[in-house]
Amino acid sequence: MRAVVKWTVRAVLVLFALVVIAAVGVYAATQPMLARRYAFAPPALAANPAEADVSSGAKLVQLFGCKDCHGASLRGQLLYDIPMVARLSAPNLTLVAKTYSDQQIAEMVRSGVRADGTELVGMPSQALWRLTDPEIAAVIAYVRSLPAGGTQPPDKQLRLVGRVLLLMGKVPTTPSLVAKYAAHPLPDFGPATAAGRGIARACSECHGPDLSGDDGPDLRIAAAYDLPAFTRLLRTGIALDGRPVRPTGLIGEDKSGPGLMAQVARERRGFGLSDEEIAALHAYLQARVASMTR
Repeated sequence: MRAVVKWTVRAVLVLFALVVIAAVGVYAATQPMLARRYAFAPPALAANPAEADVSSGAKLVQLFGCKDCHGASLRGQLLYDIPMVARLSAPNLTLVAKTYSDQQIAEMVRSGVRADGTELVGMPSQALWRLTDPEIAAVIAYVRSLPAGGTQPPDKQLRLVGRVLLLMGKVPTTPSLVAKYAAHPLPDFGPATAAGRGIARACSECHGPDLSGDDGPDLRIAAAYDLPAFTRLLRTGIALDGRPVRPTGLIGEDKSGPGLMAQVARERRGFGLSDEEIAALHAYLQARVASMTR
C-alpha cells in the first residue's frame, strides 16, 4: 500500500512538473509575439482637428461604437476578466488625448499600433482604418472636447489559455486584421449608393470586411427586410419574427437574453442614424444582394 501511495505521489509530482515546464515554455514562446513592434508610416493627417466639427465626431463615435468599449464618457473600463484566459480593458481616451498628438492618435485608430510600434490589443482598427482624414479629425476633436478625468483601467493580460490560443493562431493581431480588411474592400456600386457604403463601414467589424460574414452573418440577410422592418431592426434590435435578434455565441453577448445586435441597436440608440441614413444603408445592402444574384 505504501508503495502505491509513493508511486502515486511521484506521478503527481512529475505531472505537475511537466505542466509547469509546458506553461513556462508557452510564456517564453509567446512573449516575443506580444512584444513585437510593427512598422507603420501612414501619410500625415491632412485635416486639422482644431477646425473639425465636434458634433460630426460625436456621431461617428456613436456609429462605430467607441463607447461600447471605452464607456459612456470615454474614460475606459474593464471589458472582461476571464480566469486563465485574458483580462481586456479599454483605455481612458480623455487621458490618452492628453498624451498623444493628433497624428499619433490617427495612426493608432487606423493601424491598431501605438507610437512605439506595439499593438493595441482588441482595438477594432479593421473597421476604422477606412475613416477619412476629416472623419478622424472630427473624432479627435470630439475626444479632446471631453473633460479629462478618471484613471486608466487595469492593464491588459493574456493568460495561459489565451497564450496557447495565440500560439495556435487563434488570436489574430490587430495589424493582421487591418491587412485582411484592406485586402477585401467593401463593394462599390457607384454614386447612388455611396452614402450607404460609407455607413456600412461600421457594420464590417462584426459582419466581415466585405460584409460576407465573420462574427455576424452575411448581410445578404438584409434582402429579407423591407425598409420599415430594417429601420426597426437598427433602432430596436427586433428581427422579422418580432423578437429581439438571438445570441450567436459572441463574447459580450448575454446568452440568456437578446443577441449582440439587439443589445448594440439599443445601446447605440439606432447607431445615431437618421431615417435618410438608414434608407441609404438599406439601399446599399440591397444593391449588394442584387449584385450577387445576377
